[in-house]
Amino acid sequence: MGGKPGPMLGKHHTEETKRKMSEIHMGHPVSTESRQRISLAKLGKKLSEEIKRKISEAHLGRKRGPPTEEHKRKMSEAHLGKQHTEESKSKMRGRIGTFLGRNHTEESKRKISANSGRRGKPGTMLSKPGTMLGKHHTEETKKKMRENYNCKPHKVLYKDIWFRSSWEAKVAEYLDKIPVSWLYEPHVFTLVIDGKETTYRPDFYLPELGVYHEVKGYARPGLNNCAKVLAAREQHGLNITVIDYRLLKRLGVI
Repeated sequence: MGGKPGPMLGKHHTEETKRKMSEIHMGHPVSTESRQRISLAKLGKKLSEEIKRKISEAHLGRKRGPPTEEHKRKMSEAHLGKQHTEESKSKMRGRIGTFLGRNHTEESKRKISANSGRRGKPGTMLSKPGTMLGKHHTEETKKKMRENYNCKPHKVLYKDIWFRSSWEAKVAEYLDKIPVSWLYEPHVFTLVIDGKETTYRPDFYLPELGVYHEVKGYARPGLNNCAKVLAAREQHGLNITVIDYRLLKRLGVI
């Protein structure tokens, strides 16, 4: 599973080397397996302004047809649960071509109405009201729900390793298919969060890439482990990516 770090770890190719590599690979189609490895290596990394400019120039003048249903589905999954930052909202409000002063067509209104999940009266849904509508959980029920939520997940066996969840086992299986060498919970880090000392053990370490992966099905900022991820990045400089439900679906892991 493990392996020594690659000889290029921490190094960069010269522009001349990049040019030669580009010429060698020109005209050779990239396999699906290679695309997955490249995608995995770029997880959690941000493009520099220079790279963004080059990509923009490379696509300048290209004509694109309407997005396919597959493309729409991937875009929808990629943005699922994400929220715009205040900066993005400000840019969207000030962007030329916004809907300010314009009106929806009758066709658009009909589609919006059909997708909104509401009928004529405000607050009425297309589906039947839930059985808990207007009711409240008792304190005893809330206590049981909290206990069930906080209980440890069932462990799953894969390659003689007990994983804490089925999704972690599926990620390990996915990494083997690419293939990328991995270690499961090999390192423990001491963190200080809100003035209290705690420990954190990332789920996966990829020695060839020098990155960590934390598998969180439905990542939310309020979860303790997400706070640990942020603290690990700040206090230990870890290159760690949270693999959530959207990414698992996009990679075909689940």
